[in-house]
Amino acid sequence: MKKVLLLLAATFMFSACTWETGRVIEITLLSSVDRSAVGDALAVVAKEMGLVVEGPEAGPGGIIEYRAKYPNRSSADDFFIGVDLGDRPSIVIRTMNTQTVDPAVAERGFELFRIELAKRGIKYKERRS
Repeated sequence: MKKVLLLLAATFMFSACTWETGRVIEITLLSSVDRSAVGDALAVVAKEMGLVVEGPEAGPGGIIEYRAKYPNRSSADDFFIGVDLGDRPSIVIRTMNTQTVDPAVAERGFELFRIELAKRGIKYKERRS
């Protein structure tokens, strides 16, 4: 029994090391923004990617939050776009598990946002992890 547990633990650790964790692209909006312009940009990106937008939801301190994700998929939470329109507006594009979602999906989402923000004259900076 001890050998079986040791073998299972070793297999799990090896598998965990080979799983790549997700990707996060954070877009921080630099200027004061029209909330509806950011919401419109999200709607365009979501439509292009086949995502469903949830929100707006009111958070603490007047924050308005949106979330876009794939509908009706078992891996729906493995990729999403979150938009926070509080004091420091930001957009987070996140893949949780690259075994179920290609990291290129996050890059595509970023590229679509880059185009939409440029159309609206919204300046931003990006951070990746």
